[in-house]
Amino acid sequence: PGTCGNAVFSGAFSLPAGERFVSFFSADRVNNVEGVRTASFTVRFSETAPPATALSFTGEGMEHVDEQGRLFTAGTRAAAFTATDTGAPAAAGVDRSFYRVDPPPSLLTAGLAEPTSSQFTLFNATFSFQEGRRVLAWGSRDRAGNYETLRSTTIFVDATVPVDAFDILGSSELVAGALRFAETSSMSVSAFDPAARERA
Repeated sequence: PGTCGNAVFSGAFSLPAGERFVSFFSADRVNNVEGVRTASFTVRFSETAPPATALSFTGEGMEHVDEQGRLFTAGTRAAAFTATDTGAPAAAGVDRSFYRVDPPPSLLTAGLAEPTSSQFTLFNATFSFQEGRRVLAWGSRDRAGNYETLRSTTIFVDATVPVDAFDILGSSELVAGALRFAETSSMSVSAFDPAARERA
């Protein structure tokens, strides 16, 4: 039997996931006792929870969600991802993040996994989009090999400035480069943004 409640080692044993501290020593048959040794480590192999990856944008400009729930972003913006590993009680840590712009429908259906990961781009720096309607798919994998369920969203990238129109309602004339109009006339200003009609 062990001493002071210590277990006697008789073969390999397993430990649950988490931060672990183990102390150990040996004794011979005439009771020469080795000094106590210690080891601390993190057990990660039992983790099954995948990481979670958030999409964000950087650079000049901003995003806008219209009344239909469509996401618009300026053409000057760049996309980035922040991934965290949600494993408990200990996390293996994020290994890498993947993304693809305008993936084929078959890849969206197949999702992110070991057989499909080569069809995605590894994320290592911010990236921008071509103007227009884009579909972005992304996800991450942790060091234990757990893949996140593929995320996707539609983004309308607007790199076109609005067009303004100025009009005089009533009588007016241009004299020596100056516009003159009657007191009874009125002015009208209108603006048209092509992206608002999915023409970005």
